[in-house]
Amino acid sequence: MAFNMPKNILNTMKIKLFALGIAALFIASCSKDDDGGSIDKDMLQKKWYNESTIVNGITIPYDDHEVCGKDYWEFRSNGVLRVVDVWNCEEDVEEATWSVSGKKLTISFDGESDSATIKKLTEETLILNVKYDIDDDGDDDNVQEVYTSIP
Repeated sequence: MAFNMPKNILNTMKIKLFALGIAALFIASCSKDDDGGSIDKDMLQKKWYNESTIVNGITIPYDDHEVCGKDYWEFRSNGVLRVVDVWNCEEDVEEATWSVSGKKLTISFDGESDSATIKKLTEETLILNVKYDIDDDGDDDNVQEVYTSIP
């Protein structure tokens, strides 16, 4: 028999996870292997499905997808970012704005703007580098958020 949490507790947990994901983008990060260059914005403009988070070299698979749909980020050509969380087979949508300069992705949400470094962008893979204290130990962690364009 499965344990079912009340919906309000699950919603609160999802909101916190969503906020953590957005916070990850809001923290700027740089690394020695950043070679400058620029990103093809057209390649970014699609739906990106959460795949995993890599923290200090340890991969944590994203496990919040539902059978009836997957959570995703959709970068639109008009500079709008749709953050979609599928909950009980319904889409809960938050909107932000986005821009790219070089390899720096800037996201603005609810009056706050921060950035992440685009580590890799191909037709099927998006990897964002960020630094933040994911484990609340007081030290910033090297975090990579991994997305796929394949649902």
